Amino acid sequence: MNQGNVNRPRHAVRTLLAAAAVSLLTGCAASASTPAPSTGTGNSTGEASGNTPTSSPQPTGPSATLTAVTPTPDVTSVPAAPSLTAEEAEADRLATEQFLANAWDSMDAKRLSDLSIGDCLYFDYDYMAKTTAIFTVDCSTPHEGEVMATYRNPDSEYPGQYNLGGSAGPVFGEVADAMREAGQLPTTTSKHLNPTEADWEAGERTSVDLLRHNASSGLLERGYLDTDHVTVTEVPDKGTARTGQ
Repeated sequence: MNQGNVNRPRHAVRTLLAAAAVSLLTGCAASASTPAPSTGTGNSTGEASGNTPTSSPQPTGPSATLTAVTPTPDVTSVPAAPSLTAEEAEADRLATEQFLANAWDSMDAKRLSDLSIGDCLYFDYDYMAKTTAIFTVDCSTPHEGEVMATYRNPDSEYPGQYNLGGSAGPVFGEVADAMREAGQLPTTTSKHLNPTEADWEAGERTSVDLLRHNASSGLLERGYLDTDHVTVTEVPDKGTARTGQ
């Protein structure tokens, strides 16, 4: 690796993460200043007497914490995830279902906050059923996702999936964009998981961003992330104006 170029992508990521934090705060402020639709009762959030919209109060809170892989300068040798035929994609989907069916009987499920950057896993996530279960595997075996970033949400009442996605999503997006620009994610995509309400009530505050195969049902065959390059960033967070989404 050319050590002389290490600081350049690290600086780019720090710049992007700082921009993400500013964007996050701007988005929160914009959300707070948007009046809720009138229901005719005069009790809607953001409505005052005389139908004059007012800003929703913004609760203050601690900074969120983002932990993510920092792109390395020389990633040209990273092989791309191969494209899949329809038959291969279906085989991977069935393999995932079979793994999860067996995992519940043979493995201990992990929580989102148990995960570290570079962990390879299968996940059983159902927001409607309020179920989140993670099963980690060796990265040299087929796997459904690889952890490339975690985001520790500030403590509050449960803000709902919509608001959790609105907080963590843009920050995760900046991380993914920086890694793609560095060539680290040539043909992969990402997916983030947020705590369900049941997770939140149990003390879970971590959102996770997963590196995944571009094919919706494709499995990764190897580890992609260089976990020697990890950054931890404090992300200012003033909370959200809406809850219970």
